[in-house]
Amino acid sequence: MFKKDVLLFFYALLLLFLCGCASSNDDKVIHNKIALKPDGRLALLKKVKIEEGNIDFYLHTSDGKDRLAVVIHDENEMRRVALFNKELERIGSFRLHTGKGPGEMGSWIPGMGMDREMIYFIDRQKNSIEMFSSEGEFEDSIPIQDASYSLSFGNCVVTRYEDDYYIGMTYPGSVVKTDSQFNALGRISPETDLDVEKMFENLVRYTTDAEGNVYVVMLGLKGAYEIRKYNPELKMVKTAYNDDGLNELLSLEISRFPDGSFEANGGASATSLCVKGKKLYVLRGVAGINEVKWENGRKAYYGLPIPGLEKGFVDIFETETLKHIKRLDAEFLEPHQDYRLYPFEDRFVFVATSEVDKETGKEKKTSDHIYTTALDET
Repeated sequence: MFKKDVLLFFYALLLLFLCGCASSNDDKVIHNKIALKPDGRLALLKKVKIEEGNIDFYLHTSDGKDRLAVVIHDENEMRRVALFNKELERIGSFRLHTGKGPGEMGSWIPGMGMDREMIYFIDRQKNSIEMFSSEGEFEDSIPIQDASYSLSFGNCVVTRYEDDYYIGMTYPGSVVKTDSQFNALGRISPETDLDVEKMFENLVRYTTDAEGNVYVVMLGLKGAYEIRKYNPELKMVKTAYNDDGLNELLSLEISRFPDGSFEANGGASATSLCVKGKKLYVLRGVAGINEVKWENGRKAYYGLPIPGLEKGFVDIFETETLKHIKRLDAEFLEPHQDYRLYPFEDRFVFVATSEVDKETGKEKKTSDHIYTTALDET
């Protein structure tokens, strides 16, 4: 009888342990079934067209409050940073000089960042972070001496959090947290080798909140619309598996070519994301379908529309649970055009980058625009 009681007690403890593990795992995962049709529309506040040049593909950002910085290059490839307030009025500009000295940059700038005090540029040539004041005065140049990560060739964002920084995309690591001298303190993906397949799987867009949590949209997972949340120590605390019927269409896959190169074919699961208050906003359903083919001994690029979509949209999630709240579109969000979404204190700003139609070779009419909208639907 005593042995039977002991066994029953043991099995009860085991059951409680297994239930606790299941509950713990359930707390870390959420499945969102999202209706394709939007629940409403973001109210357009203002629209401006950039006339003096072309908006760079990814070199633009906001301070989260009331300033937007946009890199514009003219026909001679001279680069200038234009500063706008939340009314999209031009409040300043400064030139980005080419060179190898402090405050100068090479021909390739992988990314940038901005806060209330500084504007940050990544210089690929010196492998450094070049810092400017919010008015455009050069402040500092910090070389990145940590060889454990490399910066992405583009779409790389620098975000300051207290005395540290987040940088992403990086290889490996996806998003790396660093100290003030850009030495790595942690990373969201554990890989340390530069494996192409793993690098592709870990392609992300990221953003942070006021507490230092990191949110990423996975770009390299086939057939997935997946969002992950990491705490400031870069431990994953939540994953949202989302399904809106577009998961297969809006996902990327590696295509390899006879010259040894590879490209990402397909549509992006998202192009950008940001946090406002306790909500996460994800821009989806834009940038078209990328199709690269091997024709006549070389790669041919085609930009295709996203079938079945009339407008792109913003998905809104709770930051705590990653539960989907609603989907809002906007009248200007054309599915074939690439946009980036940034927050202001009381509105959103969307930047339509400079794009050439890959089939006609002419610039798209939707290129080089900046829009502001209300934070919610009309």
